[in-house]
Amino acid sequence: MKLRTKSILAFLTLIVVIGISWYALTPPPVRYPKQELVQRSGVWYLKSTDRPCTGVMFEQNGKDKLLSEIPLKAGLAHGIARGWYPSGQLEVEEPFSQGKSNGTRSRYHENGKVRSIATIVGGTLEGPFKEYHDNGQLAAEMTLVKGVGQGPSRAWHPSGKLKAEVTLVDGQPTAASYHEDK
Repeated sequence: MKLRTKSILAFLTLIVVIGISWYALTPPPVRYPKQELVQRSGVWYLKSTDRPCTGVMFEQNGKDKLLSEIPLKAGLAHGIARGWYPSGQLEVEEPFSQGKSNGTRSRYHENGKVRSIATIVGGTLEGPFKEYHDNGQLAAEMTLVKGVGQGPSRAWHPSGKLKAEVTLVDGQPTAASYHEDK
């Protein structure tokens, strides 16, 4: 039994060492300034080639602060794209898969508080959507189906008091009630 335990431990140690070595040997992705790329039919290419670009496309402002970073695979956005305000504060994080937004997109106010949370499926807003005031209070919530508001939605004043309740059918209000911020 001891020999079997030692064999298993040796095997696991080997797997860990190989994994660490592979990670250490894997070069970081190549980074390309956006001005060195061109988009043709939705695919990003280095201006000097006809081969789709794989790496990270980025933009900076004149002060060398990062404004955006988009991972590319075979010329299409693939991975977590990020954007920053000129101040350096994170503005948006959005996952992409094969060129389409897919997953939970988080947007932030410049003060760092959440601005909105949305689910995107295959490039289309789908499911719950929440938006927040810059003081952190919930501003609005609704359900989106194929990018269009459906069912009950509500909005709040920055104070946190209810502002409106609206029922949507195909994005159009069918019933509504409004409340003052008293």
